[in-house]
Amino acid sequence: MKKITLIFTLISALGFAQVTNGTFDSDISGWTTQGSPTSLVHESAEGDGLPLGAMKLIASGTSSGAKTSPNTAPGNTGVYILKFRVKGEIGTKIQGAVYQGSLISGENYTLETADWEDYSYTFHNIDGATNLNVRIIGKTDTKTFYIDNVTFEEATLYDNYVLNGDFETGGGSTTNWTHTNDSQSSMGTITGTDGAGADTGTAAALTFSADQTGTSDATYFDNDIYDLGEDRTTELFTITFDAKTTGAGAEYQAVFKLYDAADGVIGSLSTGITTIAADGAWHPIEFNKANNLGAFRKIQVRIKIRDGANSSEVVAIDNVVSSFVDPVAGIFNKPKQDLQVSVYPNPVNDVLRISKDVATVEVFNILGQRIISVSNVNSIDTSSLENGSYIVKLTSDEGLTASKRIFKK
Repeated sequence: MKKITLIFTLISALGFAQVTNGTFDSDISGWTTQGSPTSLVHESAEGDGLPLGAMKLIASGTSSGAKTSPNTAPGNTGVYILKFRVKGEIGTKIQGAVYQGSLISGENYTLETADWEDYSYTFHNIDGATNLNVRIIGKTDTKTFYIDNVTFEEATLYDNYVLNGDFETGGGSTTNWTHTNDSQSSMGTITGTDGAGADTGTAAALTFSADQTGTSDATYFDNDIYDLGEDRTTELFTITFDAKTTGAGAEYQAVFKLYDAADGVIGSLSTGITTIAADGAWHPIEFNKANNLGAFRKIQVRIKIRDGANSSEVVAIDNVVSSFVDPVAGIFNKPKQDLQVSVYPNPVNDVLRISKDVATVEVFNILGQRIISVSNVNSIDTSSLENGSYIVKLTSDEGLTASKRIFKK
């Protein structure tokens, strides 16, 4: 390939908090109206947890709501996660958004119960130097929503685990890549692409010596297994690459193979499939795949030629980039995490013990959803939890907090 690919890994500092008042314990200071809602007031009788207090929004139309004020710049460019708790009528819709020169809309979420529910949306490419505001929009006319526990926090973006994705290591090679099912094809290199239409540099290519006759003949470009250093979680994997083929039938697919710290295979996540024209040109491919396997320590990116390649055909890839966001980093505001407390054992099978009595204990899953909340305890029963990674938030009587990552086995 001819383009120079610069990959930056953002390790979250978690120091920025766009939402200066997200708990609404006594008022809704730091928030103002967006559009013309029927009402935006503090509600002292509602709230998700103690002390009570929530922001009450009555929508007018489908684009009115609340926004943070004044506008401020986040400081760091990167990925941010907006989370809040919301309560309203079943079937009504709510939306999170960010305004930074233009509106960046989050997902429309439909309430499924009449109790408190979680909203979470990940915003990419937030500019650290440009002022913004966070918005919560009622998308169902004349309906009432209660909002609490709003956070907008810098997350952790991982995008450095594909090694030699541009095939330029050592002046052009397939270093860090291997090839499976080599009885039907051999791996080598061809001229690559800069991703903008020009041929240059190096790309990896499979030359087939026999026809693929079904998915049992699938073959892979396998990147090296990458150790992330500690367990991570994500909701979604993204991968992009350029592809070129001399035969129009070759089916491209991406696979994310996840491992634990001891190299045990947790499972594999396969994307959809696509084909490209055999026109001698490079074509961009992008896949997204939701993660339903939970926490993982190591990852291997595999690009699969699933079926359809025939003898003498060449199938090539270049500029492989993959990324995921660890949402756990955006659950809590760091400045208040100063409670000195420990939890054990970890990993835990049933009872998780706490080194001192605390006022509240909350357990969140990897999506940021609160699944346990208890008060005035020094232990909690985790036997009902599924195996995987969780965040435990502990709060003292004085309001000091700490967050601990635990692993249920």
